[in-house]
Amino acid sequence: MLQAVLASGLGVVGTMPIESTMSTRQVSQGTNALASYIILICRPRQATEIADKSAFLFQLQEKLPEAIEALRKGGVSPLDMGQAAIGPGMRIFSDYKEVLQPEGRSMTVREALIEIDKAATAIIDGEEAEFDAPTRFALKWFRQFAFDRGAYGDADVVLRQTGTAIRDLVEAGIVSNTPRSTVCLLDFDDLPANYDPVKDDRISHWEVAMHLAKRFNEQGIDGAARLVAGVRSRTDTAISLDRVNRLVHRLFKISDRKYQKTAAMFNELGTAWPDIMTAAQNVTPERYVTPEIDNLFSSFDEEADDDE
Repeated sequence: MLQAVLASGLGVVGTMPIESTMSTRQVSQGTNALASYIILICRPRQATEIADKSAFLFQLQEKLPEAIEALRKGGVSPLDMGQAAIGPGMRIFSDYKEVLQPEGRSMTVREALIEIDKAATAIIDGEEAEFDAPTRFALKWFRQFAFDRGAYGDADVVLRQTGTAIRDLVEAGIVSNTPRSTVCLLDFDDLPANYDPVKDDRISHWEVAMHLAKRFNEQGIDGAARLVAGVRSRTDTAISLDRVNRLVHRLFKISDRKYQKTAAMFNELGTAWPDIMTAAQNVTPERYVTPEIDNLFSSFDEEADDDE
Protein backbone atom coordinates (compact mmCIF):
# COMPACT_ATOMS: atom_id res chain seq x y z
CA MET A 1 0.00 0.00 0.00
CA LEU A 2 2.78 2.42 0.89
CA GLN A 3 4.48 1.75 -2.44
CA ALA A 4 1.23 2.69 -4.18
CA VAL A 5 0.94 5.87 -2.08
CA LEU A 6 4.38 7.05 -3.14
CA ALA A 7 3.86 5.97 -6.74
CA SER A 8 0.70 8.09 -6.89
CA GLY A 9 2.71 11.22 -6.16
CA LEU A 10 1.82 11.49 -2.47
CA GLY A 11 4.24 11.68 0.43
CA VAL A 12 3.66 10.63 4.03
CA VAL A 13 3.87 13.69 6.31
CA GLY A 14 2.50 12.29 9.57
CA THR A 15 0.45 9.70 11.37
CA MET A 16 -2.59 9.88 13.63
CA PRO A 17 -3.22 6.95 15.99
CA ILE A 18 -6.88 6.43 16.91
CA GLU A 19 -8.47 3.86 19.17
CA SER A 20 -10.06 0.98 17.29
CA THR A 21 -13.51 -0.42 17.85
CA MET A 22 -14.16 -2.54 20.93
CA SER A 23 -12.43 -5.86 21.42
CA THR A 24 -15.83 -7.58 21.50
CA ARG A 25 -16.36 -7.00 17.80
CA GLN A 26 -16.64 -10.30 15.96
CA VAL A 27 -13.61 -9.86 13.72
CA SER A 28 -11.26 -9.46 16.72
CA GLN A 29 -12.35 -12.52 18.64
CA GLY A 30 -9.57 -15.08 18.65
CA THR A 31 -7.36 -12.92 16.43
CA ASN A 32 -4.44 -10.52 16.91
CA ALA A 33 -6.50 -7.42 16.21
CA LEU A 34 -4.79 -4.04 16.58
CA ALA A 35 -5.65 -1.93 19.61
CA SER A 36 -5.51 1.22 17.47
CA TYR A 37 -5.61 2.24 13.82
CA ILE A 38 -2.79 4.26 12.29
CA ILE A 39 -4.09 6.80 9.79
CA LEU A 40 -1.54 8.06 7.28
CA ILE A 41 -1.58 11.80 6.59
CA CYS A 42 -0.45 12.41 3.03
CA ARG A 43 0.19 15.43 0.82
CA PRO A 44 1.38 15.88 -2.75
CA ARG A 45 5.00 14.86 -2.87
CA GLN A 46 7.42 17.58 -3.90
CA ALA A 47 10.69 15.87 -3.09
CA THR A 48 13.61 16.71 -5.36
CA GLU A 49 16.60 15.61 -3.29
CA ILE A 50 18.37 12.31 -3.87
CA ALA A 51 20.12 10.80 -0.85
CA ASP A 52 22.28 7.79 -0.22
CA LYS A 53 21.45 5.13 2.36
CA SER A 54 23.76 6.58 5.03
CA ALA A 55 22.01 9.98 4.85
CA PHE A 56 18.61 8.29 5.24
CA LEU A 57 19.78 6.27 8.25
CA PHE A 58 21.25 9.40 9.84
CA GLN A 59 17.90 11.19 9.55
CA LEU A 60 16.14 8.21 11.13
CA GLN A 61 18.52 8.37 14.11
CA GLU A 62 18.01 12.13 14.43
CA LYS A 63 14.23 12.35 14.10
CA LEU A 64 12.70 9.04 15.16
CA PRO A 65 13.37 9.35 18.94
CA GLU A 66 11.22 12.48 19.20
CA ALA A 67 8.53 10.96 16.99
CA ILE A 68 8.36 7.76 19.05
CA GLU A 69 8.11 9.78 22.26
CA ALA A 70 5.22 11.78 20.77
CA LEU A 71 3.42 8.57 19.84
CA ARG A 72 3.80 7.26 23.41
CA LYS A 73 2.42 10.46 24.89
CA GLY A 74 -0.43 10.27 22.38
CA GLY A 75 -1.51 6.95 23.87
CA VAL A 76 -0.36 4.55 21.17
CA SER A 77 -0.37 1.16 22.88
CA PRO A 78 2.91 -0.77 23.26
CA LEU A 79 1.32 -3.46 21.08
CA ASP A 80 0.95 -1.04 18.16
CA MET A 81 4.14 1.00 18.60
CA GLY A 82 6.06 -0.88 15.92
CA GLN A 83 3.27 -0.27 13.42
CA ALA A 84 2.86 3.35 14.48
CA ALA A 85 6.58 4.11 14.06
CA ILE A 86 6.25 3.38 10.34
CA GLY A 87 4.55 6.76 9.81
CA PRO A 88 7.39 9.02 11.01
CA GLY A 89 9.92 6.79 9.28
CA MET A 90 8.06 6.92 5.99
CA ARG A 91 7.82 10.70 6.27
CA ILE A 92 11.62 10.83 6.30
CA PHE A 93 11.82 8.38 3.41
CA SER A 94 9.25 10.24 1.28
CA ASP A 95 11.04 13.56 1.84
CA TYR A 96 13.55 12.25 -0.68
CA LYS A 97 12.87 11.80 -4.34
CA GLU A 98 15.05 8.72 -4.19
CA VAL A 99 17.28 6.90 -1.70
CA LEU A 100 20.18 5.06 -3.28
CA GLN A 101 21.58 1.79 -2.04
CA PRO A 102 25.41 1.39 -1.96
CA GLU A 103 25.33 -0.43 -5.31
CA GLY A 104 23.51 2.51 -6.91
CA ARG A 105 19.94 1.16 -7.23
CA SER A 106 16.91 2.78 -5.64
CA MET A 107 15.84 1.62 -2.20
CA THR A 108 12.40 0.00 -2.28
CA VAL A 109 9.65 0.75 0.22
CA ARG A 110 10.04 -2.74 1.64
CA GLU A 111 13.75 -2.14 2.24
CA ALA A 112 12.96 1.26 3.79
CA LEU A 113 10.48 -0.37 6.18
CA ILE A 114 13.15 -2.84 7.31
CA GLU A 115 15.54 0.04 8.08
CA ILE A 116 12.79 1.98 9.89
CA ASP A 117 12.01 -1.05 12.07
CA LYS A 118 15.71 -1.53 12.88
CA ALA A 119 16.09 2.13 13.84
CA ALA A 120 12.94 2.15 15.99
CA THR A 121 14.00 -1.04 17.78
CA ALA A 122 17.49 0.35 18.45
CA ILE A 123 15.98 3.54 19.90
CA ILE A 124 13.63 1.67 22.23
CA ASP A 125 16.26 -0.89 23.32
CA GLY A 126 18.87 1.81 23.90
CA GLU A 127 16.66 3.63 26.37
CA GLU A 128 17.51 1.22 29.19
CA ALA A 129 20.69 3.17 29.96
CA GLU A 130 18.63 6.15 31.18
CA PHE A 131 17.06 4.26 34.09
CA ASP A 132 18.25 4.14 37.69
CA ALA A 133 20.41 1.19 38.79
CA PRO A 134 17.62 -0.78 40.57
CA THR A 135 15.45 -0.52 37.47
CA ARG A 136 18.30 -1.70 35.24
CA PHE A 137 18.79 -4.71 37.53
CA ALA A 138 15.07 -5.50 37.44
CA LEU A 139 14.96 -5.24 33.65
CA LYS A 140 17.91 -7.58 33.19
CA TRP A 141 16.47 -10.06 35.68
CA PHE A 142 12.95 -9.84 34.25
CA ARG A 143 14.20 -10.53 30.75
CA GLN A 144 15.67 -13.85 31.89
CA PHE A 145 13.44 -15.00 34.75
CA ALA A 146 10.33 -12.79 34.74
CA PHE A 147 8.83 -13.33 38.24
CA ASP A 148 10.30 -16.82 38.68
CA ARG A 149 13.03 -17.61 41.19
CA GLY A 150 16.65 -17.77 40.11
CA ALA A 151 19.88 -18.69 41.87
CA TYR A 152 21.59 -16.01 43.92
CA GLY A 153 24.78 -16.67 41.96
CA ASP A 154 23.04 -15.53 38.79
CA ALA A 155 21.68 -12.47 40.58
CA ASP A 156 25.15 -11.59 41.86
CA VAL A 157 26.39 -11.26 38.29
CA VAL A 158 23.61 -8.78 37.46
CA LEU A 159 24.14 -6.94 40.76
CA ARG A 160 27.76 -6.34 39.84
CA GLN A 161 26.85 -5.24 36.33
CA THR A 162 24.36 -2.66 37.59
CA GLY A 163 26.18 -1.57 40.75
CA THR A 164 23.36 -2.58 43.07
CA ALA A 165 23.16 -4.50 46.35
CA ILE A 166 20.64 -7.22 47.16
CA ARG A 167 19.83 -5.68 50.57
CA ASP A 168 18.92 -2.36 48.91
CA LEU A 169 16.68 -4.09 46.38
CA VAL A 170 14.89 -6.04 49.12
CA GLU A 171 14.35 -2.92 51.22
CA ALA A 172 13.12 -1.06 48.14
CA GLY A 173 10.40 -3.66 47.59
CA ILE A 174 11.74 -4.85 44.24
CA VAL A 175 12.97 -8.40 44.98
CA SER A 176 12.63 -11.21 47.49
CA ASN A 177 15.76 -12.92 48.78
CA THR A 178 14.03 -15.60 50.88
CA PRO A 179 15.46 -18.19 50.98
CA ARG A 180 18.90 -16.56 50.73
CA SER A 181 20.03 -18.92 47.98
CA THR A 182 17.41 -17.55 45.54
CA VAL A 183 16.19 -14.23 44.19
CA CYS A 184 12.94 -13.27 42.49
CA LEU A 185 11.21 -10.05 41.49
CA LEU A 186 8.06 -9.24 43.44
CA ASP A 187 4.99 -10.01 41.33
CA PHE A 188 1.93 -7.75 41.25
CA ASP A 189 0.20 -9.83 43.93
CA ASP A 190 3.21 -9.37 46.23
CA LEU A 191 3.09 -5.57 46.10
CA PRO A 192 1.53 -3.68 49.03
CA ALA A 193 -1.90 -2.20 48.33
CA ASN A 194 -1.14 1.00 50.25
CA TYR A 195 2.06 1.97 48.43
CA ASP A 196 2.90 5.65 48.93
CA PRO A 197 5.42 7.13 46.44
CA VAL A 198 5.91 10.24 48.57
CA LYS A 199 7.17 8.30 51.58
CA ASP A 200 9.32 5.91 49.53
CA ASP A 201 12.95 6.91 50.20
CA ARG A 202 14.25 4.22 47.81
CA ILE A 203 11.90 4.95 44.93
CA SER A 204 12.73 3.66 41.45
CA HIS A 205 11.13 3.78 38.03
CA TRP A 206 10.56 0.02 38.27
CA GLU A 207 8.50 0.40 41.44
CA VAL A 208 6.36 3.17 40.00
CA ALA A 209 5.68 1.21 36.79
CA MET A 210 4.76 -1.95 38.71
CA HIS A 211 2.50 -0.18 41.19
CA LEU A 212 0.84 1.82 38.41
CA ALA A 213 0.06 -1.37 36.48
CA LYS A 214 -1.35 -2.96 39.64
CA ARG A 215 -3.33 0.14 40.61
CA PHE A 216 -4.76 0.60 37.11
CA ASN A 217 -5.74 -3.06 36.91
CA GLU A 218 -7.53 -2.95 40.29
CA GLN A 219 -8.83 0.63 40.50
CA GLY A 220 -8.85 1.95 36.95
CA ILE A 221 -7.86 5.44 35.80
CA ASP A 222 -8.81 7.18 39.05
CA GLY A 223 -6.66 4.90 41.19
CA ALA A 224 -3.67 5.20 38.86
CA ALA A 225 -4.15 8.98 38.70
CA ARG A 226 -3.92 9.27 42.48
CA LEU A 227 -0.60 7.42 42.43
CA VAL A 228 0.70 9.70 39.64
CA ALA A 229 -0.34 12.74 41.68
CA GLY A 230 1.67 11.36 44.58
CA VAL A 231 4.77 10.97 42.37
CA ARG A 232 4.37 14.54 41.13
CA SER A 233 4.09 15.87 44.68
CA ARG A 234 7.55 14.61 45.66
CA THR A 235 10.02 17.33 46.48
CA ASP A 236 12.81 15.69 44.47
CA THR A 237 13.16 14.79 40.80
CA ALA A 238 13.99 11.11 41.30
CA ILE A 239 11.17 9.94 39.03
CA SER A 240 10.42 11.05 35.48
CA LEU A 241 6.93 9.97 34.44
CA ASP A 242 8.03 10.07 30.80
CA ARG A 243 10.66 7.48 31.68
CA VAL A 244 8.07 5.41 33.49
CA ASN A 245 5.98 5.47 30.31
CA ARG A 246 8.96 4.31 28.28
CA LEU A 247 9.58 1.55 30.81
CA VAL A 248 5.96 0.38 30.50
CA HIS A 249 6.42 0.05 26.73
CA ARG A 250 9.73 -1.75 27.26
CA LEU A 251 8.19 -4.23 29.68
CA PHE A 252 5.38 -4.98 27.26
CA LYS A 253 7.90 -5.74 24.54
CA ILE A 254 9.80 -8.14 26.81
CA SER A 255 6.59 -9.81 28.05
CA ASP A 256 4.80 -10.13 24.72
CA ARG A 257 4.27 -13.76 23.61
CA LYS A 258 5.98 -15.11 26.76
CA TYR A 259 3.93 -13.75 29.64
CA GLN A 260 0.59 -12.79 28.17
CA LYS A 261 -1.11 -11.67 31.40
CA THR A 262 1.77 -9.35 32.27
CA ALA A 263 1.95 -8.08 28.69
CA ALA A 264 -1.77 -7.31 28.71
CA MET A 265 -1.47 -5.29 31.93
CA PHE A 266 1.35 -3.14 30.57
CA ASN A 267 -0.37 -2.75 27.21
CA GLU A 268 -3.57 -1.52 28.85
CA LEU A 269 -1.61 0.86 31.07
CA GLY A 270 0.30 2.27 28.09
CA THR A 271 -2.92 2.78 26.13
CA ALA A 272 -4.59 4.61 29.02
CA TRP A 273 -1.52 6.73 29.79
CA PRO A 274 -2.84 10.09 28.41
CA ASP A 275 -6.12 9.68 30.30
CA ILE A 276 -4.27 8.88 33.53
CA MET A 277 -2.01 11.92 33.17
CA THR A 278 -5.02 14.15 32.53
CA ALA A 279 -6.95 12.74 35.48
CA ALA A 280 -3.92 13.21 37.75
CA GLN A 281 -4.03 16.95 37.14
CA ASN A 282 -7.37 17.09 38.94
CA VAL A 283 -6.20 15.13 41.97
CA THR A 284 -5.41 17.15 45.07
CA PRO A 285 -2.24 15.64 46.56
CA GLU A 286 -2.62 14.47 50.13
CA ARG A 287 -0.75 16.31 52.87
CA TYR A 288 1.98 14.17 54.29
CA VAL A 289 3.08 15.02 57.83
CA THR A 290 6.24 13.49 59.26
CA PRO A 291 6.29 12.44 62.94
CA GLU A 292 8.80 15.24 63.66
CA ILE A 293 6.50 17.93 62.26
CA ASP A 294 3.48 16.40 63.94
CA ASN A 295 5.28 16.48 67.31
CA LEU A 296 6.37 20.07 66.70
CA PHE A 297 2.79 21.25 66.23
CA SER A 298 1.67 19.18 69.21
CA SER A 299 4.19 20.98 71.43
CA PHE A 300 2.84 24.33 70.24
CA ASP A 301 -0.68 23.24 71.13
CA GLU A 302 0.43 22.15 74.61
CA GLU A 303 2.16 25.51 75.24
CA ALA A 304 -0.99 27.36 74.17
CA ASP A 305 -3.05 25.32 76.62
CA ASP A 306 -0.61 26.10 79.43
CA ASP A 307 -0.81 29.86 78.72
CA GLU A 308 -4.55 29.74 79.05
